[in-house]
Parts: sequence; structure tokens; C-alpha cells
Amino acid sequence: MFTKLTLRLEKDVIEDAKSWADENQVSLSQLVSMLFKSLRVKRKHASDLTPWTKKLMGIAREKGKKQPTDEELKESYIDYLEEKYK
Repeated sequence: MFTKLTLRLEKDVIEDAKSWADENQVSLSQLVSMLFKSLRVKRKHASDLTPWTKKLMGIAREKGKKQPTDEELKESYIDYLEEKYK
């Protein structure tokens, strides 16, 4: 079942979203739906970790150093690949 949702966003954000949607041949409604679904999937994956895995993640973290964001990890991996395949 579909229902209507009204969003209030900055004009440039809407223009960027429309541009991205056009380039990827999806509607804005599909784009918003994909975003909301991805949030649900991320939350589900985090809860799927076993206590043992969560403990290992804590051991691997350096004390006093904040955990890198997903974006920082992605950039680091891209830098690594660029260096590897020069």
C-alpha cells in the first residue's frame, strides 16, 4: 500500500536529488524509498552481529581514537586501491 509523504527540503538538495534520480532513471519517490529501506537494512545488519564479534570489534579499536565513519573507511580503501593499481 502506498501513502503520500510531504517533505520540506532546501531547494538545492531537491535539485541535486532530481538530477541524481534522472541520471539513474528512478523517480524521486523511488529514491526516497530506497534511502529509507537502506536505513532499515543497516540497522538490521548491526544487530545481526554476535556478541563475540562485537567484543572483537571493541578489542581492535585503539583507545582514545574515535572509530572511523563509513565514509572515512571508504575513502581510505579507495586511496589504497588507487595506490595499488598505479
